[in-house]
Amino acid sequence: MFVLISIILSLVDAALTLYLIHHGASEVNPVMNFFLQFGPGAFISAKYILTSGSVLLLVINQEAYLLRTRIRARALFWVIIFIFLSVIIWELYLIFYVI
Repeated sequence: MFVLISIILSLVDAALTLYLIHHGASEVNPVMNFFLQFGPGAFISAKYILTSGSVLLLVINQEAYLLRTRIRARALFWVIIFIFLSVIIWELYLIFYVI
């Protein structure tokens, strides 16, 4: 379930980012900005591949401990979802109140 939610949120983020860029915003992430230079298809593909790969690594290592603590890597699932939701809320704020 976490994998699906993360990928969906990532693609929503990509779509909102492209919308904002089309309306005058700029991409501040240098990695994603590089892929944006090759067009929206490359941007969305890179976003999907990078997110899927990262989530896959986290799922594989979900039982590992983080930095010599008693916290398991699976605790990052909720952190990732929270970050994606925060970014999407910010983008929606920009769409509805700034541009």
